[in-house]
Amino acid sequence: MPAVAAGLLWAVALPPLAQAQMMATPSSQLQLKPTDAGTALATAMTRLAASPRDLDALIRAGEASLELEDPRSALGFFGRADDVAPDNGRVKAGLGRAMLQLDQVGDGLRLMELAGNLGYSDFGLLADRGLARDLAANQSGAQADYAAALRINPDDARVMRRQAVSYGISGQVDLADKALQPLLYKSDRGAWRDKAFILAMNGRTSEAISIANKVMPTQLAAAIRPYLERMTALSPAQRAAAVHMGRFPPGLVNVQVASAAGSTPARAAPTPTPAPAPRQQSQPQPAPVQAPVARTQPVAKPVSPPPQRPAPTPTATQPAPTQSRAPVAQVAAATPATPAAPRTVQGPPAPAAAAPAPAPVRASPPPAARPAPTPGTSTRTLADIMAEVEIPQSELAPRVAAVDLSDVASMRAARKKAQEAAAKKKAEAEAKAKADAEKKRLAANPARYWVQIGTGRNKSALAFTLKRMKKEHDALAKQDGFSAAWGATNRLVVGPFKNLDRAKAVEADLKKGGSDAFVWRSDAGEELEALGGN
Repeated sequence: MPAVAAGLLWAVALPPLAQAQMMATPSSQLQLKPTDAGTALATAMTRLAASPRDLDALIRAGEASLELEDPRSALGFFGRADDVAPDNGRVKAGLGRAMLQLDQVGDGLRLMELAGNLGYSDFGLLADRGLARDLAANQSGAQADYAAALRINPDDARVMRRQAVSYGISGQVDLADKALQPLLYKSDRGAWRDKAFILAMNGRTSEAISIANKVMPTQLAAAIRPYLERMTALSPAQRAAAVHMGRFPPGLVNVQVASAAGSTPARAAPTPTPAPAPRQQSQPQPAPVQAPVARTQPVAKPVSPPPQRPAPTPTATQPAPTQSRAPVAQVAAATPATPAAPRTVQGPPAPAAAAPAPAPVRASPPPAARPAPTPGTSTRTLADIMAEVEIPQSELAPRVAAVDLSDVASMRAARKKAQEAAAKKKAEAEAKAKADAEKKRLAANPARYWVQIGTGRNKSALAFTLKRMKKEHDALAKQDGFSAAWGATNRLVVGPFKNLDRAKAVEADLKKGGSDAFVWRSDAGEELEALGGN
C-alpha cells in the first residue's frame, strides 16, 4: 500500500492538463508516446489504489514503467500481475522486457520466449526479443523477430537500426546497408554511428574510421578509433553488446584519463568491466529460469565523467513484491542468475535438480584462435562516446546534381537493360532452386507438438537424463527423445505428438509424477536431432 499511495499522490500532483488526459489512456503500450507514459502510469496507479489486484491496471503500470526506462518498478508491477494471472502471455512479455533492461539477458529471453509459447506477440515483444537474441549470438532468430516487428511498424527507426546491426554481425553488409539507407538519407545520428560499427566489425576499418572522422569532433573521433580497430576481434554477442550497450571487453582498449592541464596522461586505467551480463559474450548461454526481482546496486560509472543528462521522469514507488509460484529448475547445469531480493518470477519450466549430474565429458580442444590484438588506448570509454555522434555537414547540405541527368540517361539505359535481364534470369533460377529446397525442408519437418522435459549444452548428458526419466515415468516409456537447438543450449523434448491434447496429457502425467515439463511447438522446417538410447 505505501507504493500505491505514493503513486496516487504523484498522480494528483500532475498539472490539470495531464489529469484531464488520464481518461484517454491508450489501450496498448505500443500506442504510448514518451510524453504519455507518465499519464498512463498515474492513471493505472489511481486504479490500483482502489483495487490492488486489478490485472489490467498492473499491466498498464508495468508497461508505462518500461516506457519510462524504470525496469525495477516494471518488475514490481508485472510480478504482482504474475501472481494474479500466472499464464498470461502479456505479463510474461513484460517481465522479460524488464529483465532485459536490467541486463539479465538470459532470464529476459526465456520469459519472452515463454510469452510467445503462450500465444502472445506484439511490437514491443518482437523488438526486445530480437535484441536479446542478438546479445545471445542468435542472429537468425533476431532477424526474424525484427522482420516481424517491422511488418507491424515499418517506420520504427530503432528496430531498423537493430536489424541492420544484426545483419552486420552475421556478415551481411549489403543487407545492413540497405536497411540503414532510409535513415542515413534522413541524417539519422544513430544510423551513422551504427554504420561505422558495421563496417569495422567486417574488416572495413578504414571506411569506419573515415565516417567517425566526419561525424565526430576530432577528439571523439580519435577516442573511438581504438574500438573500431578491434571490432573484428569480438565474438557476435560481444559485437552486439558493443553497438547496443557501449560495452567493450576489458583488456582490448585501456582508458587513459588526461590530467587537468591537458598534458600527459595523469593516470591509466583499464576499461571498466561491463555491468554484470547473464553470459560470457564469447559463448552466450541462457541463464536459469529463476528470475529474481533485481534490487542490485547501480553499476559504477566509468572512469571519465559522463556528460550531464536531465534527471529521469519520476515514477511511483515500486510496490512490495510477493512470493510467486516456484519456477522450474534445469536438468543440465547452467550459470546461476545474479542473487537479489527474495521474490522470484515465474519463468519457463526446466527439470528439477534432484537427480545426480552425469559424469563430466572431456571436451574437444577448441579451434586455434587468432592472436589477440595489441591493446589500444583511448581517452574515453565506449559508452561515453556513443551518445555524442553528430551528422556530417555534407549530409545536411542540399543534394545537387552535378551533371544534366538527360545527358547520362541514354548512356545508362543500355547497360541497365542488360544488367536487369541478366539479374532477372539469375534471380529466377535462384528463386526456383530456393523454393524447391524450402519445400523439401518443410515437408520433412512440419510444425509439431513436443513436451520439453529439460535443457542442456551436452547432448550426452541429455540422453542420460532421458534414460533416467523413462525409468521414473511410465508416460515416457514409449516416447522418443530429441534435442532442439535453443540459442547456446539445447532443448530435451519427447514426441512428436499428433495434437496438442495428447501433448498436454503427457505433460500432466509428468507433473503429477513430480517432474517439470511443458508443451513446446516446433516451427515448420525446424530440425530436431534424435538422442541415443531412445
